[in-house]
This record gives sequence, structure tokens and C-alpha cells, in this order.
Amino acid sequence: MEQNKKHTILIEHGQGFVSTATEEVLSFNEKEMKISVFSGEKVYIFGDKLRINGFNKQTGELRVVGEVSSVKYSSSTRQKFKKLFG
Repeated sequence: MEQNKKHTILIEHGQGFVSTATEEVLSFNEKEMKISVFSGEKVYIFGDKLRINGFNKQTGELRVVGEVSSVKYSSSTRQKFKKLFG
């Protein structure tokens, strides 16, 4: 796997996106998608009519179609820190 590869998300006019360095699709439905990337972060994508158009686990490229309204990142380091002091 390409674990040193930088993660990028290219949102195509709010109508789908391409994600690189994607390790795994953790969950998805047409309103929300949760993926993990090689850096250890979790990425949450919110929208409408989201649908996986392709995923190549070897290259880490994920293609999704549908309306994208927001993207949120959550690193495991921040979550552990919050649990420790939150």
C-alpha cells in the first residue's frame, strides 16, 4: 500500500468527488460516507444521493457521485486526546 501518499479530495462542482490515499470505506449511504485514509484520519462526507462509482484499493483512489455538502476530518490522535481530557 502507498501509506506515505498524501490524501486529497477533489470535489467536482459539488457533484461528486475523487479521494486519494483512501485506505477503506468504513460506512456509506446516500446521505453520509465515512472513510479512513492512510494517514490514520477518518473523513466524513455529507451530501445527498452519494454513490460509490469506483474504488481501487491498490491505488487508494475512491470515486463518488452525488451532491457533496460538507467534508469533516477527524484524526485518531485528536479523538484519543479528547477522551483523555474530555
